[in-house]
Amino acid sequence: LAGGAVITEVKGAIEKGIFTKMLGPNGQATEVTVDGAPGYWITGGQHIFVYRDADGVYHNEDMRLAGDTLILERSGVLVRIEGAKDEADALRIAGLLR
Repeated sequence: LAGGAVITEVKGAIEKGIFTKMLGPNGQATEVTVDGAPGYWITGGQHIFVYRDADGVYHNEDMRLAGDTLILERSGVLVRIEGAKDEADALRIAGLLR
């Protein structure tokens, strides 16, 4: 699908306040929309991926660090795309997912 991109799906929700606290000093979260679904393109160094699951419990993916990543929420499912060439490639990949 995308030469090395990793796509992860989990039941849960994204919260902007959580992302901005976990980005680190050089990180940036840019709001994006994919087929009406809210999301964030995260750049500027490694970040910790934190999300709230369907039961309201927060998880941090065992403190796994990632580079540039697109995260979006569709109908209670978080879709996380990392390893895309750039934001346009990540948005293209997200647009292919159903």
